[in-house]
Order: sequence, then C-alpha cells, then structure tokens
Amino acid sequence: MLTQIPKDLPLFFALSAAAAILVYGFTGMNLDMRPSSTSALGVIFIPLWSCIAAVIAYLLGYVIRFVWRTQFTEPAVQPWHGKVLAVMLGCIMLCSALMAWYSVQTYEEAAKSNLVTYNGELVPQYQSSKLALVRTSTSMYGRDQQAEPIQWGKNQTLLSVHNADVELRDSVSNQQATVSVQELDYVTQYQAARIKLAGFVEPGLVILIDGRATGKRSLLVVLTPDYKVFMRFIVERYWPLQSSALEIRLDPVDGEVIAVGSAAQEKLLISLGSAGAR
Repeated sequence: MLTQIPKDLPLFFALSAAAAILVYGFTGMNLDMRPSSTSALGVIFIPLWSCIAAVIAYLLGYVIRFVWRTQFTEPAVQPWHGKVLAVMLGCIMLCSALMAWYSVQTYEEAAKSNLVTYNGELVPQYQSSKLALVRTSTSMYGRDQQAEPIQWGKNQTLLSVHNADVELRDSVSNQQATVSVQELDYVTQYQAARIKLAGFVEPGLVILIDGRATGKRSLLVVLTPDYKVFMRFIVERYWPLQSSALEIRLDPVDGEVIAVGSAAQEKLLISLGSAGAR
C-alpha cells in the first residue's frame, strides 16, 4: 500500500482527506474547554464526513492519475515512492492536529472576558449590591423567535440577526448600529434596559446578549441615543441562563449603574458616569 506513483494516488488522496478530518475533528473535541450540548454528535458525524471526503478525494486522485498517465510515461517503481507518500500523509495528520489546536486556542482567546470597546476608564466590580433598583430589563426573544421592537426614549428600534451580527435599526430615523456576536457561537436570548448616560439628554440602551448555555459567555453592549456603540464587554456568565440577569440600579455618587447577574449573590456592577445625565 502506498508504494507507487501515480498508481496509488487515489488511495493516498482518500487516506489524506479522511485522516485530516478525523484528526482535526477529534483533536478539537478533546481540546474544547466549553463543548456545546450537541458536541457528542461529533462521534457520529466526524467519521461520516471523513468517509464522504475520502470518496471525493479518491475520485479526484483517480482523475489526476488518469491525466498523469496520458501525459507522462509512468515511472518505474522506486523504494522512495512509498516513503514520500507515507511522510506526506503523516505531515497532513500533524498539520490537521495543529490547526485544530490553533482553532480552539484562538476561539478561547477571543471569548475571554474582556472590555472590547469603551472610550474611557471602566472598573467593573463584583459585589453584593444594596443599591436601589431603578428598573429591570425586558427579555426580548430567543434565538428561534421573531424580533420584537425596543422603545427607549425617542428611539423605536428593530432588532434583527444576520449571521454573526446583531443589527439595531431605528424605524423612524433609520439610524442603525451593528454589533458582532461571533464570540458567542450563537445567541439564546436578549435582555434590554434604558440607562442615563452623561452628556446625553435621551437615555442610552443596555443590551445583554447571552450565548449558548455551555459556552458561559454573554456580551454586554451599551448604545448611545444616536446609535453609537458606547461599550462592548464580553462577560463570563456566572448566573443562571434562564434568569433575568440585567438590572439598572442607582448609586448616590455615580447615578445609574448596570448590574449584571441579578440572581447571583454577587453582581457585576458597571458605572458609566451617568450622574451628570439629565
């Protein structure tokens, strides 16, 4: 097996395709620190896709071998032919494993809890809040439901999802904002509440976007009244997914603050400097 060129090219192509998908898929599954609830199906579908790829690759190799034989004289059998094909197959498997490792590491790095966008100094605090509750959030819709309009101040917002982006468009002024949610894999629910922002007469909008349950990630977004992204913050979700996690509370000094994780003993409190807002 794998001793002659071009005779063994169809088999080589088939083995390479199947091995690449198997190694990539199962390496990624084993390294994934936050697998989805359906990741176990990979045990069935990874071998299935590898078989399909093997058949396609075999046919491709057969075509290449046919063209080779019509254009060139088939070389005599050389001992090094088999060694070259075996080394190439091993390199393909190694590269597939490294690509899977890199893919998992890149995703985990992108999904870390971190402040992505904010023009100012922000110090998130985790503490048991005794601040007065100003308003709770409105849960808008789940991943498989229709979007609902959001009214905040003079804005009439329509929220829609396009692949890895969430689009918020004003139905009156046609202003819009687009927020990337690629770190969440997919979205399970949205919660929204208005908040006072320093320097603005009209309120801003706070949106808590929850990703898949096992992903343990949420995205906190604050929009200004003119649909500018004021803050985008990836949060590690430590509260129950089914809870109403977003609240607006009142600090005597800082004014309205964002409280995330209302069902948890300690809440994530974020002040945006809203005391000067009217």
